Amino acid sequence: MTEEPPEWEDDRFVWDMRELQGINKQRVKAGLPKIDVVKKHSEAELGIRAHPELGCGRSLLSIFLIHQNEFIFIWLYLAFAVYFWV
Repeated sequence: MTEEPPEWEDDRFVWDMRELQGINKQRVKAGLPKIDVVKKHSEAELGIRAHPELGCGRSLLSIFLIHQNEFIFIWLYLAFAVYFWV
């Protein structure tokens, strides 16, 4: 017998860090513990969607680090750009 997944409750998910900070401030005032941040890829420190302070240097570094989550996509995009440019 398979167990059915729980129903989707939109109010249980926080999609924005500002919203989470506001919720945590309210929880601290009420004496409740803060809600921790859960990342999709906790080991990814660089890449397009991974780092909150992504600058030019970190972006260029993510091109060359194989273990980063954007490595394959960046090289695919560059390869197709060069192919269609030539």
